[in-house]
Amino acid sequence: MPLTPVEKRSPYRLTIPRSVGGRPIWGDLIEREGWQPQLVRGRAMALWRAGDPGSAEPMLREIVDRSPSEGAYLDLLKFLLAMDHNAEAVSAASKAAGVYPTLCEIEELWGQALAALGDDDEAATHFYRGVLKGCAPYHWTRLGPVPTRLDRPVYTAMLVPDELVSGLDDLDDEQCLRRFELLAPVMSAAVAPAVTDQLIARSSRDVQLAGLGLLTVVGAEAMASWERVLASDDLVVRKQALRRLLQLDDPAFIPLLEHHLDREPLPGNRNLTALALGELLLEGPDPERGRALLESIPKDDPSHPRAIQTLLADGA
Repeated sequence: MPLTPVEKRSPYRLTIPRSVGGRPIWGDLIEREGWQPQLVRGRAMALWRAGDPGSAEPMLREIVDRSPSEGAYLDLLKFLLAMDHNAEAVSAASKAAGVYPTLCEIEELWGQALAALGDDDEAATHFYRGVLKGCAPYHWTRLGPVPTRLDRPVYTAMLVPDELVSGLDDLDDEQCLRRFELLAPVMSAAVAPAVTDQLIARSSRDVQLAGLGLLTVVGAEAMASWERVLASDDLVVRKQALRRLLQLDDPAFIPLLEHHLDREPLPGNRNLTALALGELLLEGPDPERGRALLESIPKDDPSHPRAIQTLLADGA
């Protein structure tokens, strides 16, 4: 059967025929079986997915009016949110919560609607209620516009570092990376050891880079974690860590870099160590040794241009 223009556009293309002999298949079923919420829902969802939300909406509202249920309210709320009818979604969620006060998903969708309307304070209240009623603790962080606002105080107050690093060993790489993303706005030195465990144990470069990003947030406060990372057998992890230390430009790392310079076996990483250490010494306690380290970097090494630039800027 050829696809209609709507079906060609829709990412939810139906896999069943929409009509038989020119008659809508769901309408035929409803006529034969009588009005039943599951049949009306099936027709509404088929129309929605096929790109006809205007026909689906009254059906979803009718189900709520004639045969209210948890699922009926959730369907309507999700539809209203998908159509950006956020004010209506707030009103519908308020009504639904009065009928089903223990259903946590209503609180989440209520919060999503409020966030879309710009009321993050009230949205956070409903997200919190959703967690208390049994929703997954951080599912709300994926809803509506919230992922782009997690650095706002009202949301960071709901991100608990100890909770976010709990059970990381039991998560796959994607889930671990998601936890790291949530941890970024509230990263603390107290959870750096748990982050470092994952950074070292996992082979995922995305997890490793995200973990190093978190350690960069706390800098020298996580000195023991930096020591562990530079002792890693993974040469790429060591290289990325050295680049982060170069970025931090913190004299507190001079002893660590001194120690690492003596033990780094890879020439490229050793030169990167010399660059980071040389810049810190040049600016601080031992300019003469700093210049010597920068001058020692071979011309064919990627670190050489920056070393020369630093020396020229210093007037050496």
